[in-house]
Amino acid sequence: MHLAIPGVATNTYTVLGVASARIYHAQLNTKTPEWCYSRMKGTLVFGKDRDPDTIENAPMAPSVQAGNHWFRLLDAVSGKPVWIFKVRSGSGFVYEIDRPFFHAFQGKSRRFGFLFENDDEASALAKEVISQISPPRKPLRILCPWL
Repeated sequence: MHLAIPGVATNTYTVLGVASARIYHAQLNTKTPEWCYSRMKGTLVFGKDRDPDTIENAPMAPSVQAGNHWFRLLDAVSGKPVWIFKVRSGSGFVYEIDRPFFHAFQGKSRRFGFLFENDDEASALAKEVISQISPPRKPLRILCPWL
């Protein structure tokens, strides 16, 4: 399936990262989240909707907004999306690496967690998510009065 290959672009989106994962969720605003398995597992895809100016001869679908990033969990058997999370631009989205195999972030109504089958896939996906979504950090400036 071409959707699950990083770097693949279609008329409306680009796949940026892929990993096998399970989705967990927990309540918001708790000191120690109690994670519940959602019973959803498959191929987790991180992607971005393409800019309408770069799409040749293809009208934008109404649900596609240029520049929006998203996660989709594809069923392992059918390849169809069973879960979608859209990351809104300017939403202050923070992707946390809790463990090499477990990453989390906050949604509107709950926290979501990804439990990965492979640490290398998890690391590659996290690098792509952070480089695409996290705002650039200013370099630390250390003032040394004695220099």
